[in-house]
Amino acid sequence: MVATVQLHGKGGLDVRIANTVLRWTGRPALGLLSELAFIVHRLAPRFIPRLSFRFTDWIGMFLPNVRGTSVRRTSLDSCHAEWIESDDGAGGEPTILYLHGGAFIACGLRTHRRLVSRITLAVKGCALAVDYRMLPRWTVDDAVADGLDAYRRLLDRGIDPGRIIVAGDSAGAFLSASLIDRIGLEGLPPPAGMVFISGITTFDNVDRALYAGRTRDSLFPARSFACAAEVLASQGGRRALPKSLVDLDLAQFPPVLIQVGSEEIFLDECRVFAGALAAAGVPVTLQIWNRAPHVFQVGADVLPEAKQAIAEIATFIALAADTERSKAA
Repeated sequence: MVATVQLHGKGGLDVRIANTVLRWTGRPALGLLSELAFIVHRLAPRFIPRLSFRFTDWIGMFLPNVRGTSVRRTSLDSCHAEWIESDDGAGGEPTILYLHGGAFIACGLRTHRRLVSRITLAVKGCALAVDYRMLPRWTVDDAVADGLDAYRRLLDRGIDPGRIIVAGDSAGAFLSASLIDRIGLEGLPPPAGMVFISGITTFDNVDRALYAGRTRDSLFPARSFACAAEVLASQGGRRALPKSLVDLDLAQFPPVLIQVGSEEIFLDECRVFAGALAAAGVPVTLQIWNRAPHVFQVGADVLPEAKQAIAEIATFIALAADTERSKAA
């Protein structure tokens, strides 16, 4: 099977402005956070497990859910979560299990609430967003376990797995793929599909740091990956880092939609992941959005390309869920 590759977006003035804003705001901020973690790692390595960037989630207090959706807090065994439901839902619509991005150490329910609610509204369904445990206090395996707990909750509620879509962005996309692998290992029924937004596929930050200097990525400074590589390497004895996604048993994966920007640092690894999925016989669509920044979908309030991308996600979810329903019938 061959991956379907689609080119989207015009990369117009609005996208260029967004990239410029990120270069002057988000990129320096990420650089400072990386340097902070690096300094703490060098001067007080025993403090690293207690270091927390969870405060970054408060940025999302200015990003409420979109009109036409409602939010309800809930709890899983080891973390918080929230239900986001479309007011237009009538029951039986797709259910999204969403894992937020944030480099495994930052962001949360607030920062991603508007994005998740917008996708939920587009499919007229509901979503369970997971506030999973994060590095460096917890492990990546703990985060995947929280996702598995959420998936079991959906099944316990009687939700048809053929109507469930696992989705995530950036680090959350990595967790989404890891979760689907864990679902297979646990012998649970698979979801209907996976949405993989600007996802990372490996912990090889050394190569990524070298590649960063040759891209026009507007968000990630090369230094941030060099710092992450050293910090993660030092923690290797404390936690079992998951292997690269391309080494998973991909044949068990449901249909996958991958969205990534044409100048993102993660573009090449998304291409490799798409090729590996296709080689394993998985229906996969790789959408490359012209000049779009990392997880540009969060900018749907001002970026037409982001609105189009969410519409593409909604179309994929509806098709994947309807396909599974037809198989069950």
